[in-house]
Amino acid sequence: DRWAMSAEEAFLYERVNIAFATLYYLEAIVKIAAFGVFSYFEDVWNRFDFCLVLTSLLELFSSIGLFPVPPMWLRVLRVFRILRTLRLLKGAKELRDLVVTIILSFPALLNVASLLTVTIFVYAILGVQLFTFLSHDVAHYSTHNGINDARNFEWIGSSMLLLFQCLTGDGWSNLMADAMLSNESGKCSEASGD
Repeated sequence: DRWAMSAEEAFLYERVNIAFATLYYLEAIVKIAAFGVFSYFEDVWNRFDFCLVLTSLLELFSSIGLFPVPPMWLRVLRVFRILRTLRLLKGAKELRDLVVTIILSFPALLNVASLLTVTIFVYAILGVQLFTFLSHDVAHYSTHNGINDARNFEWIGSSMLLLFQCLTGDGWSNLMADAMLSNESGKCSEASGD
């Protein structure tokens, strides 16, 4: 799936997708028949496979027009195709253990992300209070493009975005240069009233 596919490529892509999806459906049906419904769903990997089968079935129904799905949700369903590669983890125990460890660490990562969000929020409020009137006029940021209409301290959302940019180290020097006291930039100078 890519941008500007020719009609032949799109046709071939859809046929290959249907063929592999059919193989997944058959595999799930054979496993359910062999193990029984309850035994099949006891295994976590079988539940994972079944969820993938359901998402591909939903995508198939939407592509042939039986079940209309909004385009945004269709893109989300296509992302689930990537998860099919995780089926390969059944055989590789070390890799499977690594993925399970990553999955089990998500709650701790959510705690760290919440703490980081609260910290950014507090500093964003402080930035709005201290630097609200920092100029971000088009004529002033033409050389650095650090502080602009999207990243500034005028409201909490743009302030959080600016602080996240500083946190990741993405172009923080441009932000610093735009906020410096200098006659060239006109940002925090007495002449501009900032």
